[in-house]
Amino acid sequence: MGLDHAMQQSGWILRPLPFALLATVALAWFRRFFDNALVSVESKDAAAIWYGTLRALKIVSTTLWLLWLGGVLALDPWQATANAFHLGLVGHAALHNGLTLLGPSLILAAIDVMSYPVVRRVRQLDITQREYTCDSIFGRIWLTLPVSCFSTGFQLLQLGRDRLLIAGMGFCVLGLLSFFLLQFGWLRRKLKAQFTPHAVTFGALRDRVFALAEIAGVKLTQIYVFPMSRWRLANAYASEEKTLLLTDWLLRHLSRREVDAVIGHELAHMKKGHVAVQGWLFALLFIAPLIWFRSRNEFPNMATVAFLFVVCWHLISFLSNLVSRKHERQADLEGVQISKDPEAFITALTQLDRLNMMPGDLETLDESVVTHPSTRKRIAAIARLSNFSWEQVNNLVATVRTRGFVQGYELPPVVEAATTGTSPLFSSALKRQISLRFTFAYMFVLGGIPPSVCI
Repeated sequence: MGLDHAMQQSGWILRPLPFALLATVALAWFRRFFDNALVSVESKDAAAIWYGTLRALKIVSTTLWLLWLGGVLALDPWQATANAFHLGLVGHAALHNGLTLLGPSLILAAIDVMSYPVVRRVRQLDITQREYTCDSIFGRIWLTLPVSCFSTGFQLLQLGRDRLLIAGMGFCVLGLLSFFLLQFGWLRRKLKAQFTPHAVTFGALRDRVFALAEIAGVKLTQIYVFPMSRWRLANAYASEEKTLLLTDWLLRHLSRREVDAVIGHELAHMKKGHVAVQGWLFALLFIAPLIWFRSRNEFPNMATVAFLFVVCWHLISFLSNLVSRKHERQADLEGVQISKDPEAFITALTQLDRLNMMPGDLETLDESVVTHPSTRKRIAAIARLSNFSWEQVNNLVATVRTRGFVQGYELPPVVEAATTGTSPLFSSALKRQISLRFTFAYMFVLGGIPPSVCI
């Protein structure tokens, strides 16, 4: 009996073993992948290396989450581990929720950290190792850490036992603290560094954008520029609030005609209401888990909730990408009608691919999981609309590869200052920050003081 009991107690280690093996294989494979990527920098196209890196990260991330969560549901390894170490209800809940969510997060964070040499050399970003490591770790746990703490606390509170109330409340407080620390200590700083918008209130760019908006029949409210030169991101966005968002990296490397063509494309998105459709699609992401959650009379297993969320996320993403590609094709054709410059739009698409280090031609499988059609297909559609021959198209593309400096729109002084670190004392970003502070103070006075006085 003693030997049988000892064998049963030692058998718990077989359940966590596949998870340790999964983590080891993922880390070892990516170590070799990144080493090969660095070796091939001199001989292969940088865009192909960068896109291959992004694709590998996406595939492994999806596979890791599904295998990890599916394995937790099938093997329930953390319960066996908690029983082997006699951790009790508190230890079991904390171990189960923590390892279920933080396990994949930390593995992917380690992979992100290993990618730093590739990012540094291929993308040539001016980011320190320390900064990149912090962003990699916090970027992976900013949501999973608070959720795992909250789940543990709610699970313990639902049991209704007096001795578990303090532990449950403690985990809820820990979840709240981790949420605020990560949100305001890291995420807010990160967004401020990368996505601080600066309003364009005057100048040739603003005048031209509003002129194109009038042609498109779109009531535009504002234009913002993001200082993204450090991150080398060239892009433009249309928001549901009828605002146009541009990055300074785009404005620095595209001619005026090309910027106008890109703006026409974004105005076409606004005209056809594409942004609102995408927003409603992602609202579906939360409907299925909420319906399932409301139909149960007990607190659900965290692994089940996470697995359902991951599956819904990828299903909705697949549907959203399918709709997005359709919207992009529509906006391409409508945008050319607005800017009336198909040649500039073709060269703009080519230049954007070069700036963002993305391949111009995608395989069918790769194209099925991205938000935009292959640039080559988009150019072909514009060429058909404009009756361009392939010789004309190839000549346009060739001019982008060989050209030097182009005269574009002059950046707003506040964006130039933000890029060089000499922002004015009372910039639009500071105005927005002060406005938010007054808003939170006002909300606290109205909502926080009366309850405290009544208590």
